[in-house]
Amino acid sequence: MVAKKMLILIPAYNEAGTIEQAIGNVRACFQSYRDHGVEPEILIIDDGSGDDTAALAEKAGADKVIRNPRNMKLGATVWRGMVYGRDAGYDILIKIDADLQHSPQDICALIRPILEGRANIVYGNRLERISYAMPLVRRTGNKVFT
Repeated sequence: MVAKKMLILIPAYNEAGTIEQAIGNVRACFQSYRDHGVEPEILIIDDGSGDDTAALAEKAGADKVIRNPRNMKLGATVWRGMVYGRDAGYDILIKIDADLQHSPQDICALIRPILEGRANIVYGNRLERISYAMPLVRRTGNKVFT
């Protein structure tokens, strides 16, 4: 594998109940990549939360925590993380939600082609193995808009 600098972006809004577990899960999964010369770093962007999300993220060992002054919504928060990653010279950016809807183990497998130099970009589809009953309206919206 080629050495890469990897940023794991976790946007969070009022996720005090899950942020520590999310960081722990991500760190456990991506720690093994250090053996291959990959430097995974976790960035939490607290999107104006009214709870202790940012403080708990720092306590859980996030490498960097950025706080939006107010709730900017997901799109602007992800954009801010992408700009941060670009400006800081990261080779790979991975976005994982703080509410644990994505498994870090799946993402570790998903990015293997990038780490092996076989791909420049990969996308995942969580609808193939969905483990809960998604309402028809939401499922239809996901199909139409993704």
